[in-house]
Amino acid sequence: MANVEIVENLKNADILVTSKRYYRHKPQKVKDAESANLPVYVLRTNTPGQIRQFLYTISPTSRNHTENKEKPDSLTEALREAQEAIGTVKNHGEDVELSPQGSYIRRLQHLIAERNEIPSSSSGKDPHRRVKFFRK
Repeated sequence: MANVEIVENLKNADILVTSKRYYRHKPQKVKDAESANLPVYVLRTNTPGQIRQFLYTISPTSRNHTENKEKPDSLTEALREAQEAIGTVKNHGEDVELSPQGSYIRRLQHLIAERNEIPSSSSGKDPHRRVKFFRK
């Protein structure tokens, strides 16, 4: 099961999830998220199937109901790893290579780097493709 918390304020969010119909109208909340480099995930339709697919995308292990409940979901773990890597690059001036991730999570990691003004790139071939953060 994916660990998801719904928040009211974009400042407290890691991602904005919206429907295609709502996104097309470009309301202020979407504009604010995009200007803050907050990842925006657009669902084709607002159906349980689409929401379930989104949850599988951010946490592939959520399909396995027998998983260890103490293991953090892949999105949370990947974003935590990226934040720690930012600290290492800023504080120690070392390049940091992150663990392999799917394309969507890599995109989020690149956005974290961009928000922190840290250069990043992806290398390798799937399923071993990974993000690397560089010192300036």
